Amino acid sequence: MVDTKKLRVKYNNEWPNSFLFPSELLLKEKMEEADLKQVFSPALLKDSSEQDFHSLLGNFLESLDQLPYRPDASFDAIWKALDAEFFRLKDEANSKSNISRFDFFISYVIENENTCKEFYSIAEVIPLQTCEYVAKRIITNSISTGNHSDMFLKRIKKCLGEGLYTAIIGKYNSNWGSNSASIQRKAGMLIRKLIVGEEININNVNYTLNKRQVADFLISVIMTQFRNERFHGTTFPPFRSSVATMKTYAHCYYIFHLAYALLLEVFLYREFGVIDQQSTSDAIKENRRLFSLVFDKCLMS
Repeated sequence: MVDTKKLRVKYNNEWPNSFLFPSELLLKEKMEEADLKQVFSPALLKDSSEQDFHSLLGNFLESLDQLPYRPDASFDAIWKALDAEFFRLKDEANSKSNISRFDFFISYVIENENTCKEFYSIAEVIPLQTCEYVAKRIITNSISTGNHSDMFLKRIKKCLGEGLYTAIIGKYNSNWGSNSASIQRKAGMLIRKLIVGEEININNVNYTLNKRQVADFLISVIMTQFRNERFHGTTFPPFRSSVATMKTYAHCYYIFHLAYALLLEVFLYREFGVIDQQSTSDAIKENRRLFSLVFDKCLMS
């Protein structure tokens, strides 16, 4: 078994020369099998002199430099553009209410007639790994609360509703300490059913998520938590780890693709004139195809 601790030290000592870590070699192999150089294809854009557009595009271009091996860092670059847009919408509304910047953005994306709303199709291919990621955080943050957990749980309860949230933690929390791996998987599978539009039953009560709740869950829960943990350094860099697998890549690529789809929706409703609804829809579908081509076997594992 490769000792990644030694590899990390070796990488430091040999830089600027570089080499691929085991998980990166595995991704390279999977891309070669699919005859791909990247697991991503940017939409073709028309020229524009709009400064706001170029501010967003500039952040996106930084994301391209991190691919194919660092989709997590690519997401970070797109997040900068999206978060600037979140704050712009809230400031533009001049609202003194407690409505979050994410809610302002979600309303624009799902209600504006200029968006194509194709990002919803990405929900259908969410990896189980991503659902386990958020399931674990729902359970652990509800068991041990604190400053950061309070904000996370507030977003969860707003998205799921108090009843569904209470049902989930009631179903899984009591057995977490004795069998966390199994509980994490079961809770992740339940959350995946909700996100892909299925109805679930807990204690003879049926629950579903509507489209706005799905958008809310993807944006204000999954994407935001992923960003927060990376920003605060509470997670280990994923691809220089001994436990990194293709499922790790599937999780990070999924969040990256979701963020990019939302950025294209911003280009539409801001009416920059750089892309139309059909081209946006086609681009999102193509990236979903590329994602599935490489990670299809990882989606339910």
